Amino acid sequence: MESTKHSDCSSCQWLVASLCVPERVSDSCRRASDSICTEFFAARHLSDVLIKAEDYRLVCVVLPFGLQEANNLLDHIDRNGSRFSACLVTEDLISSETVKRLGCEAFASSSSDADIEKALSSAFTLPGPLLRHKKLAVLVNQRLATLSEEEAEVLCSICQGRLNKQIARHLRVSVRTIEQRRRRVFKKMGVASVAPLAAQVALSRALYRRCDDHSGGRVGSPHLAHFLDKIIPSDSDESKE
Repeated sequence: MESTKHSDCSSCQWLVASLCVPERVSDSCRRASDSICTEFFAARHLSDVLIKAEDYRLVCVVLPFGLQEANNLLDHIDRNGSRFSACLVTEDLISSETVKRLGCEAFASSSSDADIEKALSSAFTLPGPLLRHKKLAVLVNQRLATLSEEEAEVLCSICQGRLNKQIARHLRVSVRTIEQRRRRVFKKMGVASVAPLAAQVALSRALYRRCDDHSGGRVGSPHLAHFLDKIIPSDSDESKE
């Protein structure tokens, strides 16, 4: 763990903390924090970030998209208000743009220093996390709720990594039928390939588990909850693995 102190900057009560990101990304975040005049801290565990953050007014945590620590951070944000924000690092630009369209700040691991600086600056000015969660819940719910039962089955299978032939065999329909349903799923979810679709489903995973507390119940209809349960294993299922 290491930190960079800016004793002469006007935003020294702001902290950029990188967590479990590649060294190149961490170095870029360090340079970006210099540019936007914030302090920088490289950590290996979320607990280290939370201890360090006690001395700061605003904290932006940079961490990989899909990392379990991201869910833990969002849990902490939900309990402790809007002093924290998250900036997610995705594998590619398409996934990054999908995450940003859904309301979270993000950048691709291959992004330039300028793009990373822009993302971090934006993360510090985003609305409170709880408000973002509600907006995300509405948008993801709207998209998922438009799927028919057959399309939802295809979405589940895609997220499980099955190919069209495997899905067709599993659902006992023709490959042509699966291809048609797959196209409808992509259109309704507003994506052109599997990568951004997976990004949306990964976001819905976090939202689905938090809507009990923040939206008066889980998002969507019983049908929607039924197929989300197929995509998203329960905590007890995960502990068995």
